[in-house]
Amino acid sequence: MESRVFIDTWGWVTLRDKSESRHRSISRKFQELIEKKSKIFTSDYVLDETITLLFKRLPMESALEALEQIEFACSDNSISLLHVDTATFFKTLAMRKKFFDQPNISFTDLSSAILMSERKISRIISADAHFTHLGLSFELIN
Repeated sequence: MESRVFIDTWGWVTLRDKSESRHRSISRKFQELIEKKSKIFTSDYVLDETITLLFKRLPMESALEALEQIEFACSDNSISLLHVDTATFFKTLAMRKKFFDQPNISFTDLSSAILMSERKISRIISADAHFTHLGLSFELIN
């Protein structure tokens, strides 16, 4: 079976920001996924968060370079960009209500969980342990 992996905001930022403590480790794991021809997914919501954070944290030139690399990877289908459509948005609202007592889980993370679950993606590059607490059998790569 083909390896399918989702990358969340933490994963993208850690890949691009060399000051992140896990930068080297995540970069190696990402390279291994590419070498194994794993199918890599992310979402428009995740990239919204990622681009915002990169421009806040990195020098302008580095943030722009990261933006261009993400744009190229999405346009040449190296990364499959999933979209939060209306149905996914309302499923995410329902999940937010279900996990109302866990305010640290972001709406973006919940939308990612919905997208992953629907596409049978069980592995995620993330440091967010709450992905393992949603009862959807996700495995963290971090």
